Formats: sequence, C-alpha cells, structure tokens
Amino acid sequence: MRAKIILALAMCMLLSCNVFSPKPTPTPLPTNTPTITLTPTPTLTPTPTLTLNPTLTPTPTQTPTPTQTFTPTLTPTVTMTPTPFVGGACDSSTIRVDMNTETEQSVNSGNYPACCRIYCLWVPDDGSSLTIGIADFDVDLDIYVDMDLSVLAFSDHGMWESNAYGTGDESVYINNPGGRYYIQVCSYEGLASTFLLFSDFTP
Repeated sequence: MRAKIILALAMCMLLSCNVFSPKPTPTPLPTNTPTITLTPTPTLTPTPTLTLNPTLTPTPTQTPTPTQTFTPTLTPTVTMTPTPFVGGACDSSTIRVDMNTETEQSVNSGNYPACCRIYCLWVPDDGSSLTIGIADFDVDLDIYVDMDLSVLAFSDHGMWESNAYGTGDESVYINNPGGRYYIQVCSYEGLASTFLLFSDFTP
C-alpha cells in the first residue's frame, strides 16, 4: 500500500499534479529594469597646440661712439738764432774780416812790403778745421798765415803758407783752429791786383 502511495506521488510530481492544497500563484516580482542614464562623455575638443612665434625684439643698432681725435698741442719749435761770434781785438794796422765769408780785396803795386796787405781773422776755440784762401786774381799772389803778427810784418813767411807760382788759387788748411790769425797776401811780382779772400771754419 505504501508503495502505491509513493508511486502515485511520483507520478503526480511528474504530471505536475497537486496532491495537496494548491499552492497560491506567486505574484510575480516586478521586473525592475534599472534605468541607466548614460551621461555622454563629452567630446573633448583638443586644445590646439599654440606655436608661439616669439616676438623678436630687434637689437637696436648701436651707434658707435665716435673715436675722439685728440689734436695734439703742438709745441712750437723755437728756432734758436745762434749768437754771432765776436772775436777779440785786432792790430790797428790790419783789416778785420769775419770767418765763413768771401770778400773782395786788393793789393797795391810796389816793392815788399808795399805790395802786401795784412788781414785779421778770429775763430772760436776748439774748432775742427779752418781753411783760408784767395781766388780770382790775374797776377802771381801768395798767402801767409800766422798767429804772431811780427812774423808777417818783417818777412814774407808764416807758420802756414801757400806760394805756388802762377795765378791759381792759393789756400792753407789748419787743424784744430782757435783764436786770432793774421793773414798776409803779397804780390810776388809787385803788381797790383784784386782777389777774393775767403775762410771756411768748421766747429
């Protein structure tokens, strides 16, 4: 009997039979379909990359400072006028001549010593050289030079002399001159003549 009941229950279950009180129809649960509000993702507008062109501030052109030209103060060159050399005294019987000059002189005709003439020349001390001579004459003239007037006054000779024959120039050369020199010019033949008497002193 029990077996039959069990079998009947099994069959009933297979056949969806309600042996017991029918079960209440379940109230279906409301389907809650959740409303999903989709907030749209905003389209991001990409920020444009700004290429900044830097404003170039031009470097101002520098006006160069002008080079200052200094005008030098010119010290005027003082031209020193050398003091003319003034020698000492000469014998009153002689004719004074200056150094480094050329003057026209003359001798008279006659016998010695009338055919001679004596000159006086001063030069500074410690000189280098002194040349005394005669030129431009047309008779035979001779020249004698000495520092002692008495030597010339009594003879036609001197410490320095030039008495070549003829009408060519005559001159004497003195080393390391200084002081007073007497110069005698004589006409060898006793004839009158003009001539140039010159001197050249080198300090």
